[in-house]
Amino acid sequence: MSTSRLSAGDFVANLQRSFQEGSLEFLVGAGASIASGLPSWNELNRRLLSSFLAQEHSDLEFQPDDLDVAARIFVDNFGREAVVDVVRDKLPAERYLDMLRGALYRGVPKDVSSIHLELAAILTASMDTPGRRLHGLYTFNFDDLLERAAERLLGKAPEVIVTGERPAEPHVVHLHGYLPPAPGKTPSGTVVLSEKDYHEARGDWASRKLDDLFTEEKKTVLMVGLSLADPRLRGLLLERVKRAQRHQPVARVYALLSNNPASPGAELMERLARNFVRRHQEDFWASWQMHVLNVESHELVPFYLRQIRLGSNGGTWAEKGETFLRAASPVFKDLYREEVQRSAISVLKGMHSFLKRRFAVLQEEELHIGGFIPAAGALIQLGFRYRGGDGAGDIIDEPYARTRQLSVASMEKAQGASGLAFLRGATLEVSRDPRLHANFTASMLASWTHEQLFSSMICVPIYDSFNWVPIGVVYLTSNRLKPFWAGLDTQDYDQLETLLRNTFTEVLKYAPI
Repeated sequence: MSTSRLSAGDFVANLQRSFQEGSLEFLVGAGASIASGLPSWNELNRRLLSSFLAQEHSDLEFQPDDLDVAARIFVDNFGREAVVDVVRDKLPAERYLDMLRGALYRGVPKDVSSIHLELAAILTASMDTPGRRLHGLYTFNFDDLLERAAERLLGKAPEVIVTGERPAEPHVVHLHGYLPPAPGKTPSGTVVLSEKDYHEARGDWASRKLDDLFTEEKKTVLMVGLSLADPRLRGLLLERVKRAQRHQPVARVYALLSNNPASPGAELMERLARNFVRRHQEDFWASWQMHVLNVESHELVPFYLRQIRLGSNGGTWAEKGETFLRAASPVFKDLYREEVQRSAISVLKGMHSFLKRRFAVLQEEELHIGGFIPAAGALIQLGFRYRGGDGAGDIIDEPYARTRQLSVASMEKAQGASGLAFLRGATLEVSRDPRLHANFTASMLASWTHEQLFSSMICVPIYDSFNWVPIGVVYLTSNRLKPFWAGLDTQDYDQLETLLRNTFTEVLKYAPI
């Protein structure tokens, strides 16, 4: 079985073909849920141990450093996978599961991530097209985020499969059990987390299902948010390699990997370690006879999933977005009429004032706000804007809008920060950055920079459609190299993104999903 390294284009093209043929299956791991505020496997263990120690020694107050020391001692003496066994064996079953639920859902998680929504959109698309047999998703996760994402797009919750029963459509198969967040709600299936759990699960329905996935020659399996840290997965992949060496049938296996680069202020050893992992990770996975695509950051994983579903032509995405807005927005087709523009400016002016107050923006920091909408020809174009004052000079007519168009034909050809954000599906910040004028022609540079009165820009893509396609971009600019949003904490930054998305919705007067 050959595992020659594939380019990103060939990697995606192979998966597109498998999806169209109905032979593609998705296996989802914890990495998909981290973006929604849920812990990694190591953090989940640390939280569980923290809760256990706090219960055992309720008269003491532990600091994070104390818990890290305790966790290291536990791992040194019992092994990483066995730490959970130590906790589980000391507690009644119901108390253990409550403690595990608390560790998993501690705090208030964010909404479902774009990864979950892309996977749910793939599930929806497969149900709408004859011949595609993907009517369910497989996950090692306990959480309900895939179900919530699917319900948001489908209007109904998918069936949860935990014991190998014959599934209805659509469904999510929880191979390690299902632990919903509602307190007191009984978990479904056997929760597999500890070392004993893994050993006891050998030969169960989930192991048989995974074995079927990896040994069916006509299948293609894409792993998302997974690593080789899972002992059950390692064992199954190793058995697959042995089968291939014996010239027995096996499935084609692909993995989307993402390792965010070290922060600029990271210590030298951290930077060296991360760079080493990035250089050698693909070779390591290839030794397991798999095709791997290592993307530059977690936020780009949805971009590659979207290509599997919609194809790699960004013009198709823009066309679908325009079709949605024509059907859902009562003002879209008349957006450049003066009265509609005045209404849009009124909305933008109100948001401009609110942002200034809400985030205590300094008076000398000038903010401009506007948005791009999809247009024919693999383009997005300026749809509305507000640059301060009474807004009289911000009314846009259609001829002018056509002079403010950006290509979204592909990531390689995307123009400007807004064009990149439209395709990436993730918020993009730039400050005197080459991406601000990415792929601009000489005439565009001359025309656009003549009107550029800002130093920094944040672009928020809008994906509010029922079929989860991009329908626009909202931007906010500042005349400061270090704009106010650069100093926001996570909660305030999330609120800023939400406010900008809501602005797009209010201007175009459609109902988001």
